[in-house]
Amino acid sequence: MHSFLKLIALAAILALPGLLSTAIAADLNAAHGKKLGLRVGVPNLKFSRQESGSELPSLPLVSGSYLYYFDADFESQEGEVSSQDASLWAPVLPLNYGDLHLLAIFGYRFTEFDTSVPGLLTEEGLHTLRLPIAIFYDHSEDWIFGGMVMPAISGDLNSDEGFEFSGALGFGRSFGSGFRLLGGVYYSDGFGEEQIIPGIALTWRPSPRWDIYLLGPMSSINYRVSDNWMVSLSGRYSSPTWNVEADSAGPDRDIEVSSARVGLKVERRFTDQIWAYLSGGVSFARELDIETTSDLDLLEDDIDAGPFLRVGMNLRF
Repeated sequence: MHSFLKLIALAAILALPGLLSTAIAADLNAAHGKKLGLRVGVPNLKFSRQESGSELPSLPLVSGSYLYYFDADFESQEGEVSSQDASLWAPVLPLNYGDLHLLAIFGYRFTEFDTSVPGLLTEEGLHTLRLPIAIFYDHSEDWIFGGMVMPAISGDLNSDEGFEFSGALGFGRSFGSGFRLLGGVYYSDGFGEEQIIPGIALTWRPSPRWDIYLLGPMSSINYRVSDNWMVSLSGRYSSPTWNVEADSAGPDRDIEVSSARVGLKVERRFTDQIWAYLSGGVSFARELDIETTSDLDLLEDDIDAGPFLRVGMNLRF
């Protein structure tokens, strides 16, 4: 199975403290020089405080989206496949005590495939539940350190074979002029694989309205056109995996569908905190890989490139 999904998770965890550092620019001056007691809410960070003049919107702490992949042909078998995907991320435990910040986020994703050649690729709904719990030590304007643990389960939820546990340790270093380096190591144990993956990530804000980041197999260029509009050009690679219980089509199995996608996103602000967006582009380098839980190959096939469309809403603080 591919490890790109793990790299994406590592990149997101490493980037979180840096992104949060500009999410609460309005609160930074009020918190400056004060040692806070236990507090529930968005973290007030010293890290990259000198960059709080950014005009980009803050990191969304609540986010929901719907993603649709249009019909595309299989390469080696007659038939085609499309899919739809709905997801939600929301914080459940944002706690702060002085320079220590804890953030737990609940994530749910629903995926459904529609294919003209049903069989090993189930058309039943597939579910993914994640609960990343991250803690950060906000050392200074130049340094931040953090760690994360994340239990997760992915599949038809009829067996416990889809359970996965992961963790990460990372750091962030601000060099001024909007440039930040993030690094760390990611560990995961699930779907018959145990992996340790080191990684680095970069973010750069060359001006108050521009933001560029490279987070493993995720990258984006963002530009705030006006107070109410933002556009982004982004690309990412993902390879979600689900466990499916034995049925009439086959034995207990793990289904992985990997793909890269590049697209343009337009985001519109409707209130101070609510933004909605529409994005679209092309998905390519797509591959279907189905194995038994004992790593016996059942099916491998490529899927032709095809368009995708995504709509969503972000709640920003």
